[in-house]
Amino acid sequence: MVKTLKIKFVFALLAFILVATAFVYFYVYKQHRNISLEQPDYVLSSKDLISEFSLNQEIANKKYVDQTISIYGKITSLDLKSRIIIIDDKIVAVLLNDQVQNFAIGKEIKIKGRLVGYDDLFEEIKMDQSSVLD
Repeated sequence: MVKTLKIKFVFALLAFILVATAFVYFYVYKQHRNISLEQPDYVLSSKDLISEFSLNQEIANKKYVDQTISIYGKITSLDLKSRIIIIDDKIVAVLLNDQVQNFAIGKEIKIKGRLVGYDDLFEEIKMDQSSVLD
């Protein structure tokens, strides 16, 4: 009787360890998001986004961070080697590899990407996985 109880306990423990290991594996190695295929959660001008972060950074962070957004504004700086576009001096967007094109400072642009957050030190809004929209 005691031997059967020990065997059941060992099997229950092994089953628990197996389920816990599977859960951790699938949680850690889940498939990554493909921002370029997602529909934007928000579409707004760069000035509106900058204004929201200026008025209340905490509320803007809760609303926009890790969301797919589409913004439009004027290119104020470029670093094509690093695939970085700065829009209206405050939004830093890192483009996908295949998105580097012939951009010009002062040109209006519309991009979609994931908002990473607000950098207090530089007072910039950071975006990654950005792609240019037509």
